[in-house]
Amino acid sequence: GGDKQWLLNNANSYDLALPILHGFGGEDGQIQSLLEECGLTYLGSDSRSSKRCYDKQLTKNILLDNDILMPRGK
Repeated sequence: GGDKQWLLNNANSYDLALPILHGFGGEDGQIQSLLEECGLTYLGSDSRSSKRCYDKQLTKNILLDNDILMPRGK
């Protein structure tokens, strides 16, 4: 939307982004993907990692596939 276009037009005005957001849009790789598209450096995990970690079942499967121990869940 308009916010994306604004960021694309103004990304070079900023040195660094701090995407301190919670939940859908903030932790699921969406904002990280947008920042990457704009070429803006940011702190935190990249969009791919954020998307994977937001999906708890996918994270569990990745851990199991790599023989990483974890506590039992429900």
